[in-house]
Amino acid sequence: MSTGSSSCVELTDLFCQQATGIDEKMTALAFFHPKAILRQAALVDDGHARGLNHSARLEGVPVALSDNIDSIDMFSTIGSPLLEGRHPRWDASLVKRLRDDGAITFCKSKIAEFNLGQSPDISNPLDLERQVGLAAGAAAALVACGIVPVAVGTQSLGSIAESASYCGVVGFKPSSRLISQSGIFRASKTLEQVGIFSKTVEDAALLAEIVLGSDEQGIGLIWIPRQKKRSRLCLKSLLIRLRLLTYRNLQFSQKNGMSSLCRRSLHRP
Repeated sequence: MSTGSSSCVELTDLFCQQATGIDEKMTALAFFHPKAILRQAALVDDGHARGLNHSARLEGVPVALSDNIDSIDMFSTIGSPLLEGRHPRWDASLVKRLRDDGAITFCKSKIAEFNLGQSPDISNPLDLERQVGLAAGAAAALVACGIVPVAVGTQSLGSIAESASYCGVVGFKPSSRLISQSGIFRASKTLEQVGIFSKTVEDAALLAEIVLGSDEQGIGLIWIPRQKKRSRLCLKSLLIRLRLLTYRNLQFSQKNGMSSLCRRSLHRP
């Protein structure tokens, strides 16, 4: 897009075609309207042509939202037939931040009814016979199969971490209220937290930079920590890489046994 070799409409249309084919097997989409998506893409192209999006970090990037996150261009049913056809009057605060940075709200992912319990009957893209995790599992599945590069979901009982591990993607859940919950249905006002799914840590860090920030009153953080630059966040926080332990019958007879093992793992190629 930056070179003019392709337009946002052309790229978005490819994402739409791919989503239609893949989701026939996965059934992870709660709301998907290609014509509305392409209208957003056309606005991105228009802004790009007029030089209005030069600072947009997510220009034309499709983002999936869990069905409990309000977006004025999509229904938000919170996974319940009781709320079928519910149309929000305004965007959730984080959705507004995404739009302001050029993102396209691509689709809604299915969630458990009222965002509680196991994810509905959705196939894992890594193995169609397996599950995708807890309530936000569909959002993780959409990233895993390539329908979208990033997705936003919520958790109250570990849904971000579990679903990310089930689907083999990055799951990032920041501290409570570090991302605004305005415009989001919360199964628990104290436990519900917003998280991010992506293919890479760098993508998760970029999205986090954009949506981090609270704008609400009540129980939550009084002090918002200053964010590190994304390069430092990605590189330094991953200095010690997680690995699969291939050692068997490990016995730590000395106090520093685990520390020694971590150092050995760090220096492996």
